[in-house]
Formats: sequence, structure tokens, C-alpha cells
Amino acid sequence: MSHLTPAAGTPRLRLHIPSSDRPRALRAVREKPAPQESSLRATDPRWVLAVRAAELMQGPVLAPNDREQLLQTGRMMGLNPFQSNLVIAIVQDQARRGGSPQQAVKELAFIPPAQRPSTRHIWRVALIAAALVVAEAVLLTIFI
Repeated sequence: MSHLTPAAGTPRLRLHIPSSDRPRALRAVREKPAPQESSLRATDPRWVLAVRAAELMQGPVLAPNDREQLLQTGRMMGLNPFQSNLVIAIVQDQARRGGSPQQAVKELAFIPPAQRPSTRHIWRVALIAAALVVAEAVLLTIFI
């Protein structure tokens, strides 16, 4: 097992950032502070989904139907499937450890916040519905 420890006098491995990239790399680290425990509100979709997942779990296990329901709930709240699955995984990990969602606030805060659902498709549906109503009214006046 001596091959696992560095020999005396040999340099240790370290991350090398080219000098031209160092300011950018340091700036990126400084610009994104670690989330605070209080950064999740009671109405935050990540928190709501975590609490709902904890309610549906049977020990550390989540039934497939319940997972699908949670993914749909997450989608309705603006979370993408990856974010929703990550929330579920964090809650399951806490359940395996005997914890609760309250103990996972730091981990949940690392998940990017939910995006507001796009209203562009809603306007498209409303426009199509209005066109169908107008077409139906025209057809009714022609045939009546």
C-alpha cells in the first residue's frame, strides 16, 4: 500500500488554474455565496415539494405512483424534472438517516429556484380557443 502515499520530497497533486483564468475563477466563487438556512420560505416550491415527498414516503421508500405525482406537482410549481428528482433524493437521503426535511434545508437551498411557468403557451391556447368560438358562431349563423 505504499504506492498510495506520496514519497518524501515528491510534489503533491493540486488543481492548476492557468494564471489567465485565475481572476475569473475567483470571481465566480465570490459571486455565488453559499445559501443560508433561512433562504427557503414556506411557499418555496422546493420546500413544498420536500414536505409533500416526506408525507408520501413510507420509511425511506417512495412508491412509483407517488413519485410521478410529485414530479407532476413540481412541474406545476415551475421545477423541471431534474430539480424535482433532486428534491426527492434529498428527502429520501434524510429519511434513510432518520432525519426530516427541516434538516435538509441547506441541501435544498443549493437547488436553483423554480422558474415561473411560461405564460406564452397559455396565450396560444386562449387564442386558439377564441378562434374556435368565433368559428363555431359563424357556422351556427350559416346553418341556422
